[in-house]
Amino acid sequence: MDDDYITYESFRDKGENTVLRRNVVLCDEYLLPEKVTTLTNAYHTGIQYRSANLSVLPLFDASAEEFNASVLSYNTKTSTWSNKYECDNPEYRVFYTYRKRINDHSTLWIVERSSTEPQCIFTDPHIHYEDPRMFAFKGQLYISYSFWGSESITKWTDPSCSISIGFTEFKLKNDGQFEKEQTYVPVYGDNTVQGKKEKNWTFFEYGSHLYCLYSVAPLTIFSYNLLTNMCVPVSCVQESINLSLRGGTPPICIGNKYVTFVHCSDYLVYKLVFEMTGPGFKTTHISKFPIAIGITTIRDAMGWQYHTNKILFPCGAIYDRDQDEYLIAMGLNDKLNALYFL
Repeated sequence: MDDDYITYESFRDKGENTVLRRNVVLCDEYLLPEKVTTLTNAYHTGIQYRSANLSVLPLFDASAEEFNASVLSYNTKTSTWSNKYECDNPEYRVFYTYRKRINDHSTLWIVERSSTEPQCIFTDPHIHYEDPRMFAFKGQLYISYSFWGSESITKWTDPSCSISIGFTEFKLKNDGQFEKEQTYVPVYGDNTVQGKKEKNWTFFEYGSHLYCLYSVAPLTIFSYNLLTNMCVPVSCVQESINLSLRGGTPPICIGNKYVTFVHCSDYLVYKLVFEMTGPGFKTTHISKFPIAIGITTIRDAMGWQYHTNKILFPCGAIYDRDQDEYLIAMGLNDKLNALYFL
């Protein structure tokens, strides 16, 4: 095969897929001992390969798993939040949120990129908070998240467990700490319905109103009123997309288009663009190949190579207007956070 491409085995259905080699951003290399032919018996050699545009973030707590990071910028001159910034402009500060898991219990944290002291923003002994996504609305900071659990429900696989979506407004105080404001739980789809699960909603601002990208395929968007808690479906033009895509980063408005980085059922990352047309919102572009994929390389005793994919989970992105570059925050294998520059 051409050296520009790599074939990997899907961990979902074991089917073979092909991607551009330059999209492989993180690899672990395994070696199969002699007389062992199954991939499940491979052991880790500790060798990692990373592309130049991927940066793995260090753990703040070495005893925890910290992953599924989101990102947003804060302009100190205007005291406003945005998904656009200028990396060389000192007026902009970049913050991250992430999920921290210890002993199968998840909390949410926030930290400035240049800081080593994260602040816990969501913790409860019985409620699990997951997959934070930072977004701006009218210049203010909001963080959406999934939450589930109670004193009696301790496993998300419990048939009576509900996974719901909520979001909370936060204020950055003069002392650098974040303070919770109003919390919202939109009533849409199966949100808050007992035994039902909702995930991967991404919120964005269009005009002066707040919208939610509820589903990527089929494209489903609703508007949300903060004052009335009313959700109103909006018209969407359906396009045929031969991929199982899920929500990822809150959409960024570039010109008259919205750019979001989504993941598929195999946890590869794609760039997707949609816009408002006469009939409604419409998907206009999607990357031919995933823009990022994690690969595990396994070698057997005869030198044969096998490639299997790993989990990349994008939750936030900001756009650098000076460099015409996206900074994408994502989780790696439900254990680490990483930044990807595109």
